[in-house]
Amino acid sequence: MALYFGLHMIFDFSFVDEPIKPMGIALCHSIFNIATTVLLLPFSNQLVMLASKTIKTEPERQIAFLDDRIFEMPSIAIGECEKLSHEMAEIAWRSVSEAINNIFDGSEDKGFCLLEDKLENT
Repeated sequence: MALYFGLHMIFDFSFVDEPIKPMGIALCHSIFNIATTVLLLPFSNQLVMLASKTIKTEPERQIAFLDDRIFEMPSIAIGECEKLSHEMAEIAWRSVSEAINNIFDGSEDKGFCLLEDKLENT
């Protein structure tokens, strides 16, 4: 801000006295975005490291319900797929029911752990 007013005192920006037009706002916004990108581009690796340290993510859980050996016997594989499909349908049904109940009850706490409970019990 001090830089702007300092330059305004030296160069006397004429656009300060005119009303703001949408094109002027778009131009200023674009210039700001381009200048910020050019300024921060050399620091991209440091910004990635900072973001990685700041935002902790848990590794995605790899749960193998179907073993590769099951596929050697198609009848067993189809049975397992059917069983897992029923379990997934039940989880989806309970999740939708909980979501609808939460909409009408106004509570969010109950629905968040539904799938995690199922995954932990397997």
